[in-house]
Amino acid sequence: MLDLWAGFSGLCIALLQMGLHFYGVAAECDEIACQVAGTNMPNLVHVPLVEHLAAAHFVPLLRRRTFRGVIMGGGSPCQGNSSLNMSRRGLADPRSQQPLELQRLRHEFSQLPEMQGVELIVFLENVGSMPQPVRDSYNEWLQAEPIMIDAAACGWVRRHRLYWLAGRAGAATPSLTAPPGWDWVPAEGSVPELRYSGDKPLPNKCFFSHGFQPMVNAKEVIAQGGRGAMHPFTREFYHPADRTAGSSAAAVERFMEDNRRFPPSAYEEASLVWRDSEWRQPTPHERAQLMGLPPESFDCVPGDPALRRQRQNSLIGNGFHLFSVMAVFCLLPHILEAKIQHPMVDVEEFGLKSRLLAGGC
Repeated sequence: MLDLWAGFSGLCIALLQMGLHFYGVAAECDEIACQVAGTNMPNLVHVPLVEHLAAAHFVPLLRRRTFRGVIMGGGSPCQGNSSLNMSRRGLADPRSQQPLELQRLRHEFSQLPEMQGVELIVFLENVGSMPQPVRDSYNEWLQAEPIMIDAAACGWVRRHRLYWLAGRAGAATPSLTAPPGWDWVPAEGSVPELRYSGDKPLPNKCFFSHGFQPMVNAKEVIAQGGRGAMHPFTREFYHPADRTAGSSAAAVERFMEDNRRFPPSAYEEASLVWRDSEWRQPTPHERAQLMGLPPESFDCVPGDPALRRQRQNSLIGNGFHLFSVMAVFCLLPHILEAKIQHPMVDVEEFGLKSRLLAGGC
């Protein structure tokens, strides 16, 4: 597993939650993100930059071990593509060119004799609001087209993202069977959408501290196809006031009062948590839960309380919505035309049965 632009390695967390076993290498230059990943996954090997990785580095490992496949990819930098950036430059921004490194690594691995008979999978996530020329270039570089998922359909928070997942035999498309609880919906644009259609929100419950609760009713948001979900989680920093015209007067007032930590639209009523008339932004622990991340994953972040909170919120804002990523990777067996040889085992159910048998029941 080559976790590129890894952050706190949310991709590795998602794959571990799905039961995959892998050797992991993460490319990330942020020291705090690496500290979080290293605390949670001590055996993960880190390098600072994607550019430092080459297929030749893995030849000795490929010769010593038998692998089912190599997965490479991640969420490449989106600042040059995001509509939240009013000065975005698309492909003129060097950060938007980073998926070329994924194309390079894919080519290098495909040329290795040691990769004969080994699956090669590429994965990319980026913002759904990217300019069309950027999307066209990513399609060309990866030789695949994306699918779209908006995390809002899971009931809590919006996160409109494009996902590319491709192997040698094919890519994620609506021709593949959707995972249980998910459906392909008619595309309103040119990108097909995979949408959550379960009865219960993901996560089913979130625990908010000190009696605060969100105004969002997650079940109603699901019934409305994602409408009414909370503002996307973003990095925390002192935001410019150039977006205030698009927000209500009350949201702008709260934005100023909270020292402009998030975009003005993140201060609308439905994107806050409330205790009577008292409001606040969700804490890092609450944000982690809503994104499907183990909240304790970020307890090791250093700093005084304000700096620690800012760092934690920024890591989560840059990270994945894990339920979306797991839904995408549920398509992987179909892409590989793999057959599941044995029924999937529920670990908790297996443990319960074992304890009952041990007790003579």
